[in-house]
Amino acid sequence: MGSTQGEIRVGPSHQARLPEYRPGMVLSTEVCDVPLDADKEREDLRWLPAKTLDVDLLMYLRAARSMAAFAGMCDGGSPDDGCVAASRDDTTINALDV
Repeated sequence: MGSTQGEIRVGPSHQARLPEYRPGMVLSTEVCDVPLDADKEREDLRWLPAKTLDVDLLMYLRAARSMAAFAGMCDGGSPDDGCVAASRDDTTINALDV
């Protein structure tokens, strides 16, 4: 059998088996039907559409852009380099899609 490393497999035998859908299950202990296991380490929910205020989102984007500009100034040495770095930053670019 040949090496399959780096190959993309397509077809029914290469599909993930998803767990059965359980309505009412949310990533929060407040709305969940089933209690979450206390011994399992879980990730924190950071984004919930329509629950984040626009002001908070804009503040985050401005802070990320400012940090990108500062990093660009540190690397390049001039404020103009910092502005160029901020304009090329992924956070700023992706912010236009929000």
